[in-house]
Amino acid sequence: MLLCFHMGVATADERLSYCCVESGQRLLCADTLPKACHDRAYRVMNGQGMVVRQVDAPLSPSQQAQRMQDEQKRKDAAQRQEAQRRRDRALLASYSSEQELAQMRANALAPHQLAQQEFSARLQALLRAPASTDPQQQRERAAEQQGLRLSIANHERDIEAINRRFDAELQRFRELQAGPEAPH
Repeated sequence: MLLCFHMGVATADERLSYCCVESGQRLLCADTLPKACHDRAYRVMNGQGMVVRQVDAPLSPSQQAQRMQDEQKRKDAAQRQEAQRRRDRALLASYSSEQELAQMRANALAPHQLAQQEFSARLQALLRAPASTDPQQQRERAAEQQGLRLSIANHERDIEAINRRFDAELQRFRELQAGPEAPH
């Protein structure tokens, strides 16, 4: 029974004190966290007066918003890095050499270049053909010329996009081949 009584009583070494500085720069301490300390930084001290733990003041709404914004930026950066690692793995899995990448570029460009050449040849033939005096045929011819020019321009944009993509892939491939010190 004496043992049970002894366990229920806290010794001086086990007692904790909670201390904070009040608005009037006065130190406020108690066995439980004083109400005035709830919105301030405080220290938890043991019976010998040694600081056991330091607790920061709760964040203001603007500080909470800033912390959330910083956390979101960190998560976004981590997601971007993971996405880049996936793209890098896919790039290295797709091409074993620069020559293979160049061949894939040529394969991607071929249908667009062929179509562009065919449309250009048709346009040149149309421009060389004698013009008709019939207004309806002139409108049809002008519409066909416009359509061919538009098709040629579309394929030119596609060719430029393919070249940009393969240029970027080639640059990244070279960086990855150079080693881990390569920029990301």
